[in-house]
Amino acid sequence: MISEQAKIDLIGFGKKLQQAKHGEKSNIVKKALSHFGWSSHHTLYRELNKLGWTSGKQQRKDAGSTSQDEQSLLMLAAMSKTSARANGKTLMETPNAISVLSQNGFTFKSPSTVNKLLRDRSLTAKQMKQDTTHGHFRTEHPNQVHLVDPSLCVLYYPPGSTKGMRVQKYTTAAEQYKNKPEMLEKIKNLRVWRYVMVDHFSGLVTVKYYECAGESQEILYDFLIWAWGKMSGSPFHGLPRTMYWDKGSANTSKAIKYALNCLSVENIAHTTHLARAKGAVEQANNLVEKLLEGRLLFEPVNSVEELNAIAVKWQNAYNADLIPNYNAKHNRHGLARTDAWLKIMQPEFIQHLHELPAADYCRYIFTHEPVLRTVSGELEITFRHPVAKKSLTYSVAEIDGIYAKQKVLVNPIVLGDDARVLVTIAQPLGDDIKCELAPVLFNEMGFRIDSPVFGEGFDTKKDSVVDTNQKALDRVAFPNMLDEEIEKAKAKKATPFNAQIDALSHIKNIDLPTAITPKGSKLDLPTEFVPTEAKPLSPLKLKRAVMNALGRDLEPKDIDVLAQYKAVFVEDIPGIVDELLNNKAPVLKVVNT
Repeated sequence: MISEQAKIDLIGFGKKLQQAKHGEKSNIVKKALSHFGWSSHHTLYRELNKLGWTSGKQQRKDAGSTSQDEQSLLMLAAMSKTSARANGKTLMETPNAISVLSQNGFTFKSPSTVNKLLRDRSLTAKQMKQDTTHGHFRTEHPNQVHLVDPSLCVLYYPPGSTKGMRVQKYTTAAEQYKNKPEMLEKIKNLRVWRYVMVDHFSGLVTVKYYECAGESQEILYDFLIWAWGKMSGSPFHGLPRTMYWDKGSANTSKAIKYALNCLSVENIAHTTHLARAKGAVEQANNLVEKLLEGRLLFEPVNSVEELNAIAVKWQNAYNADLIPNYNAKHNRHGLARTDAWLKIMQPEFIQHLHELPAADYCRYIFTHEPVLRTVSGELEITFRHPVAKKSLTYSVAEIDGIYAKQKVLVNPIVLGDDARVLVTIAQPLGDDIKCELAPVLFNEMGFRIDSPVFGEGFDTKKDSVVDTNQKALDRVAFPNMLDEEIEKAKAKKATPFNAQIDALSHIKNIDLPTAITPKGSKLDLPTEFVPTEAKPLSPLKLKRAVMNALGRDLEPKDIDVLAQYKAVFVEDIPGIVDELLNNKAPVLKVVNT
């Protein structure tokens, strides 16, 4: 910013430049630079342009155009942006980038020209570091959206005590120095983490401290259950409709997501590294750090337990705008945060106040995973609900795409006493289908109360996706038929596809290639595996065998019959005995003739 007198002097130099003849401008520029103490003529002309000065020259026809290759310029801008570090430093500046890219087939004008073109096109490294544009959102009632964010404090409590009390410590500049991580490693298990929650509608702040090495799903869940429960000195309590936070490992863990599902709390995680997406809780963290922890410098506390005790007192006073000589009203609505939250008691908002279930239910849903169930032929599932403490039946017939034998995941919903469940159906190509279901009710005789009375109606369910597909395929196999006609055709074993499918006829016309059957070699089997040649029974052995089979001595007529048999083998004995017992005429047998 230049003074008014400098502006007058600058306008004078501008007029001289406009009136200067050929060869005189360089001396005028030197005098101007010396007068103002500037080192570059670019600065002189830039300041003149701010005052509306023009050179009076006719503008060139190619003004605004450049011979700089656009693809090379974009490549340099991308390299510069990619090399930017979190601390704001850009590793690949324009001269260095030109040096690298010129050896990779890209061409450039001078570094100053390239920088000017980057500024004109809003492609400089500084411009690329700016936050992307963003909008606003509003909430319509208390407990609609809660935001949570943990943050590491500068406090810690080393082991040991002085007169029976632990001593509050702050990490020093050396311990926090970025190149000395070993200093923080020594005290990582003693660090204090601050968990802050904000009700977006009212701006009401809730804070609790934990002594731990880092974030975890157990600590996060403990904080949520504590913050949503009733506490002394504040009316704030109840479950939100939506939780909005970042994609931290604890926030997105299976146990947390499962527990929130059971509590009917929607879980939304914003884009990674986008702190302003939850600006309300970021601001709350800043307020707690300055307004509460700033006081600890002058009146230390001796443990995390003491810290939490004073934190509850502070948050209640802050939310109620009762801190002495301090205006704690919210800037947006101008009310004390507690007063704004108490609007939930108004008739139009009271239905949004959902109290936290009992502690044992909260522990149950955090420690139990969803249960896998198989849909029955009646399109039902069974589940033992922790609220009902017994197995209940749930109908899934109204869920789109459901079918018998399908696998579904079941979560108990512990909000309320109606034993509802959340059924999840995995979708490989899209978002999972979720549906809340109430249990099927039965009368004292064990009948479903929603079933029709016999003779007055039928319990017909809509076709499942499998039923629909089955009918569609039947119509393909039996074209131009109604469903009833198809069933009759199937009962009569009618040939499908109007008997127009050639399933076998084409096999008759297959020309098999002529092949020479190779002659294989015989195996040399051990003698115990080589079958012996069977020999017919002698007349004496034949009589003994028949006599043993009859269980008596042979009679003369039996002997006469046996005398007519020739070449009898052991396997023939049962037939001969049968003939003797039935007085059948013998049949002469000749074996191996």
